[in-house]
Amino acid sequence: MKKKDLKEFVDALDSQKEKVQIESGTIWLKSYQDFEKVSEFYDNRLVKPFHAAKMLGVTKTQILRLEREGRLKTFRMEFTDEVWKTVPLSMKMLVTRSDIYVWIPLSEIEAYAEQTGKDLKEVRRHFFNEFLG
Repeated sequence: MKKKDLKEFVDALDSQKEKVQIESGTIWLKSYQDFEKVSEFYDNRLVKPFHAAKMLGVTKTQILRLEREGRLKTFRMEFTDEVWKTVPLSMKMLVTRSDIYVWIPLSEIEAYAEQTGKDLKEVRRHFFNEFLG
């Protein structure tokens, strides 16, 4: 997909931000294809909250608080029946349907670190854009 089309897609996802349960930084993805587009838009540079916490030298709880406060844009996907239908067969054996998967764009973490004057710690490259984390 072209970068412009991906940007329009990601910008439109803002309308899917969580309003009640988690609050302002959360965007719920409605399909595996949404995840693929988000991943492509962010150049496959997504990390799980655990890795974001390690990079910033904070706890996972603090990362989730930053999400709740809207200071970190976070993508989540719950495997409802509708979402499950969009998951490729090759992935279904690796995914736990009861889990909610969470990803944070590395650019969000870098921007937060810059705003707060934190130094980012190194995290092994293979943590980036792993669907399962």
